Amino acid sequence: MRVQLLSLVFIVGILSTGYATTLPGVSTAIKEEFLVAIKDNVLPDFLSQLKNVSFPTISFSTGSWIFKETYTISDVKLTQLSVNPDAATIALKAPNTISVNVPNASIEADFHYNTHGAFGESGNGSLSISGTTMSFSIAVGNSNGEPTASISSANVDMGDLSVDISSGWILKVLKFFVNTFSSLFKGIFEKQINSAIVSKGNAALSKALAGFPVNEPIPDTPLAIDYSLVDGPTVASDNIEVSVKGEIYNTKGSNALPIGPPAKMPAYLASGLDLQIFVSNYTINSVLYSATESGVASISIDQTMIPAKIPVKLNTNTFDAIFPGLIAAYGDDKPCTLQIALANPPSKVLIDESGMTLATDTNINLLVGSVVALELVALTDFNGDITVTGAKMFPTLTDAAIQSMTVTKSTVPKFNEKEAMQNLNDLIGTVKIAVDAIVFSQGVRLPIVDGIDLTDSEVTFGAGYFSIQSSPDFSGLVEDLVSGAMEGIMSDIDEFASKPIVFEEPFEMDESDLQELFPNIEPAVDDEPEIAMDATFLGDIMN
Repeated sequence: MRVQLLSLVFIVGILSTGYATTLPGVSTAIKEEFLVAIKDNVLPDFLSQLKNVSFPTISFSTGSWIFKETYTISDVKLTQLSVNPDAATIALKAPNTISVNVPNASIEADFHYNTHGAFGESGNGSLSISGTTMSFSIAVGNSNGEPTASISSANVDMGDLSVDISSGWILKVLKFFVNTFSSLFKGIFEKQINSAIVSKGNAALSKALAGFPVNEPIPDTPLAIDYSLVDGPTVASDNIEVSVKGEIYNTKGSNALPIGPPAKMPAYLASGLDLQIFVSNYTINSVLYSATESGVASISIDQTMIPAKIPVKLNTNTFDAIFPGLIAAYGDDKPCTLQIALANPPSKVLIDESGMTLATDTNINLLVGSVVALELVALTDFNGDITVTGAKMFPTLTDAAIQSMTVTKSTVPKFNEKEAMQNLNDLIGTVKIAVDAIVFSQGVRLPIVDGIDLTDSEVTFGAGYFSIQSSPDFSGLVEDLVSGAMEGIMSDIDEFASKPIVFEEPFEMDESDLQELFPNIEPAVDDEPEIAMDATFLGDIMN
């Protein structure tokens, strides 16, 4: 159950944003329904693994040196640990608490017993605990821009304890012992379980949040992502909101990005899906600006990058149809490379209900072999979309068209620029799949913890932002958290179970206790507690 809460921890680490103001570049809302779905999936898995928990051997004795019996309860094995996930509840409590309550859990176990003394006996029995309640609270917070979560309280209240043994006089002694010491037993186990939940739970929470990309480099580039929190997390009655900076920056470039503040975005849509991510124009423009400044947005397309299914050859024959005279200057069927780079700094991406657009100057160079045959500056319109795979968003180029162009260098005779521009647009439309593969191949990670898959998402555009909404696959998170938390809990409980519980002082029963256990024995006529151990006494006990 505790792991269920751990799984919820990803709520704290979910998304990204920011500008020099407190407006987020990215904000996230996690609906209560999403947490309930996690509970319904995590709880059965967690309980099934708890069946492997170990219990210590328990020894105690009764009587005195005249009539002393030692009892050992060992090999305790859980046979059933049942909770109705639908009965478990999650409550979101402002401003920063998530509470979980699991009522009416029941536990059944088998055990082996031995007695040592006047009447050696051994056998098997079972015990059951009903009406157990488990409750947990997690407090979420923000420490210097990093999300935090800790178990602020944990309580396991074990219910009624009963023992069943098929036959034998040992049954009476054990029942008497269990009834007398049930509160002691329950206290031992409750204290141990609560301690493990808090210590190992907080360790697991910290480990999970360590995977949240507060500041993460983008591999093979000088770029990095800043997903530090600018506000929250804020817990409301039906959702949790997280606001982060959401800035992609050039680690070798300028600190301040001249791209303006983020647009105002919705914080939460009551009618939306379970997990809602709102990404502002600021975040997208920080990608564009930093990629251009660092040179990441400059691409070179040659024949090796064109998929075999596209019937285009990047050679002098193809480009001679656009720029006549190329074959005459460089020869027939010579390999060509198209270099494309956005002007630095680029214009800003505009986002509205229709999608994303960018109009900016683009530097285009045509190389034959290693020789620059042509240089152009083209005012180009780009239209884009967003797809989501796994935990990343991928900008895609849906259309690109040159609106006007200026030739700054040419080694071929003068050509008709209007016709050349139209032919070049046709070629760009054909090879834009290669542009996507080069520029956007890595995607941009969304600020969520590992194990959350947003592939099945809905992307919707609004004024200055777009939203990613999903009822995500979190099976990877469940598996990681359950296994990680169980490892911590089981190590503590196994250590506890490896040390036998021994009550050194015999449990002394007075005459009234003996009378309750063995009603066939006549009470002593005086105040002496000793009872003669004759044949009649032995027969009465065994009956």
